[in-house]
Amino acid sequence: MQTEFRHRSFAEILQIIKRRKWFLILPTISIGVAIAYVVLKLPNLYESTTLLVLKPPKISEKVVQSLSNEDMSQRVQAISQEVLSRSSLEPMIIKHGLFEEERQAGTDMALIVEKMRSNIKIEIEKTDNEKIPALRISYRDRSPEAARNVTAELASKFINTQIITSTQSAEITREFIEQRLAEAKKELDEIEKQRLEIMNQNVETLPESSQGLIAQLDGLRKREETISKEKETLIMERGRLNDGLRAL
Repeated sequence: MQTEFRHRSFAEILQIIKRRKWFLILPTISIGVAIAYVVLKLPNLYESTTLLVLKPPKISEKVVQSLSNEDMSQRVQAISQEVLSRSSLEPMIIKHGLFEEERQAGTDMALIVEKMRSNIKIEIEKTDNEKIPALRISYRDRSPEAARNVTAELASKFINTQIITSTQSAEITREFIEQRLAEAKKELDEIEKQRLEIMNQNVETLPESSQGLIAQLDGLRKREETISKEKETLIMERGRLNDGLRAL
């Protein structure tokens, strides 16, 4: 038994489409209505963003090695952990009236804090000057005012924590500079002592015809110059560091 297939004409195909048009239209309408319903039910979310420039301490690399990108990332991560802790976020939830529905429904505060944390985005970005990174802080909320206020407070917390961290780091650096200055003074005193000993031991061989004596004194002089330059650098950096501390 053979089955023959006949090619339908365009007019016949058009008639079939007309008879079955609702089979094509109804699913499309249903999908469109369903999507519109879901979109209408979604809460309006507003996002506020701020950008903070992370300025490294102005200390010469001759004294303290500058922070690498990895060091900066670790510092930002440490500050983020403190700013995003429950002890930091929970007062903000109460202060700004966040997640009222969830709180009135008796949702555990730990879950609410975690939900708020998921609405916060913190990213490190590079600025035009690649040596100075920037920190982008964003927060999403159903209220534009809450999004703006929370973002501003998060930025303020980052700045305050950074100031505390920078102050602690500066104090450590200042102690290091003071220690190096004391060591430099001790070395200079030792050089002066050695110079006097050499001259006293060779008082009879002066004047400067003694090549050995000249070489010893010249070596001491070069060491003295090197240490004196280092001491000048340390004093200058100490002054800059003190100015930076007063500006915090």
